[in-house]
Amino acid sequence: MKMEEDEDVDEPTDLTVRRTDSTGASNQAVDAIFPTDTKVPRELKKKAVLTHGQSVSSIGYSSSGNILTTGGKGIVKMWDTTQSSLDSSTAELPIKAEFECIKGAYIRSCKLTTDEKLMVVCGESKDIVIVDLATGAPRVKAVLSVSSKNKKTKPNSNQK
Repeated sequence: MKMEEDEDVDEPTDLTVRRTDSTGASNQAVDAIFPTDTKVPRELKKKAVLTHGQSVSSIGYSSSGNILTTGGKGIVKMWDTTQSSLDSSTAELPIKAEFECIKGAYIRSCKLTTDEKLMVVCGESKDIVIVDLATGAPRVKAVLSVSSKNKKTKPNSNQK
């Protein structure tokens, strides 16, 4: 995606975002024009570096903005965004917690509740894990196992 702005004018102008769609046969650029008063980022800036230590397959962000989560193969890490200056492109966020969850499977989603007391984790596994964060150290509160078997239901004899 390429962002273009008019450079001739000092006052705020509309933002044009050009996206090339390579899936179609024409491979044409598509412009989307956002008015000046629309809350669309005008630039991207690296704020911090997270060293998860393995492939990251999931990320999440708390509604307060205080916690960032990353999920990898069986591991969830919680990063504290309040403990570091995010003004440096080399800033390292401190790890608030790290725990094993869904052993041996890639984490695909780690969602925090709005009060940041629970996290729901799922991935390439039959388990959905609810993690209690309210007590300090994360602990598994519940594991919900989902069956992948397709069960055939018998048609109701009243239905035709």
